[in-house]
Amino acid sequence: GDLKTAKEMSALLATSLKEDQAKLKIAAQTKDKKELQALAHRIHGAASYGGTPALKEAAKKLEVSLQTSLDHYKPAYQNLDKRIKQTLLALKKVL
Repeated sequence: GDLKTAKEMSALLATSLKEDQAKLKIAAQTKDKKELQALAHRIHGAASYGGTPALKEAAKKLEVSLQTSLDHYKPAYQNLDKRIKQTLLALKKVL
């Protein structure tokens, strides 16, 4: 019951993160501020339900950095990308 549900939720999070990571990369390359904000917000929400506080914090930092301008988003984007990779590696171990 609970273990099966947890694995299903982890698989959904992994799939979602892989898709969002690819979209984030494109948005960062094209400097699409609205898409970066939307993706950061989506990842923040998914991380809230997925029990991944470091990922949640990294997504929030990107969201906040984009509120002013595109000038300083790169470190926050790179940190979020790193956190996504770490989360995916951790999820791989449990799936």
